[in-house]
Amino acid sequence: MGATERETPLFLTGMLACFSWRLHEFETSIANGDLTVESAISYFENYFSRPPLEILADELLRMGAPAEICATVFSAYDQFLAILDNEDARSELKTIPRELADKSPVFQKVRGFSHQFQDSLLNWLHMPDTPLYALVKEYALF
Repeated sequence: MGATERETPLFLTGMLACFSWRLHEFETSIANGDLTVESAISYFENYFSRPPLEILADELLRMGAPAEICATVFSAYDQFLAILDNEDARSELKTIPRELADKSPVFQKVRGFSHQFQDSLLNWLHMPDTPLYALVKEYALF
């Protein structure tokens, strides 16, 4: 995976944190008259205290993502981790020259899993008629 794919869970969790606060905490805070800088800071500290994949799983569940999207996201990530767990495959990925990467079966597998992961997340973020989609459409650029 290149830098973009490695950073996707972190970038995504940052975006999800903002959207989650907007969809859930923001409305609750306004209704309770508790919309303060301190309450926002506390919300984000708690939100980011979890690992990125736990945040992603929670948001997929909370926002009602289809089961097939959830399965593809975590299957692709699991298969990617399985490749990295293989010492020979990991060694090949570390040493293969950039110009030969397209000829490497290991690299192609990793690339395929990263595309499955990314495509599934984009499909979820772009599901019409959802509160999440409205926020993605208004604030995110993909």
